[in-house]
Amino acid sequence: MLNKQEKQNIQELIKELESQSEAEIVAVIAKKAISFRLWFSVLYMSVFVGAYFFLSLLGASLAFVFVLAFHYLLEQKFEDKFFKLLSVSSKTKKAQKLAQSSFNKYVKNKTNNKVGMMFFVSEKEKYVRILTDEGIANVLPDEIWQQIVEDFIKDVKSGDFSGGYIRAIKASKKLLVEKFPIKKDDKNELSDEVIELD
Repeated sequence: MLNKQEKQNIQELIKELESQSEAEIVAVIAKKAISFRLWFSVLYMSVFVGAYFFLSLLGASLAFVFVLAFHYLLEQKFEDKFFKLLSVSSKTKKAQKLAQSSFNKYVKNKTNNKVGMMFFVSEKEKYVRILTDEGIANVLPDEIWQQIVEDFIKDVKSGDFSGGYIRAIKASKKLLVEKFPIKKDDKNELSDEVIELD
């Protein structure tokens, strides 16, 4: 997704913005919002039980090898095919849910003046969202960020995650510095490091 240098560039840009604004920025990138692990686990158990009964004459170790081979085929070869079968709305709902839970965990109500902001990307779903805490949302509603999100989505679809983050943060900077200028007693309340979710 992002290499070490790209993460560092984003982190430095966040620090620069936060040196001029009381807003606290968090960048989160997820490989995917949808996981087939639960479905695959149920399927594995079913296959293992079936293999155990059918191969009981040859032993449990052969059944275990059979299940490992099945696991490899299912997860390595068919996960993308399962993903393509899902509707766009179900992918979007999963990505929205992950974005909201990440926001709740890393940003929401974590700053004194509720001026946290999160740039969220889910790579597999090509999903981008900007979420803001109450202090920012009361002054700058979600509609203001829509063009930035749309431009960021174009970058994500072309595989330019780093460039997307950089352009989105730069585009947000003017509004944040204007509406939430730095205060004398300002301190860094949230981590500036890019958060990667598996």
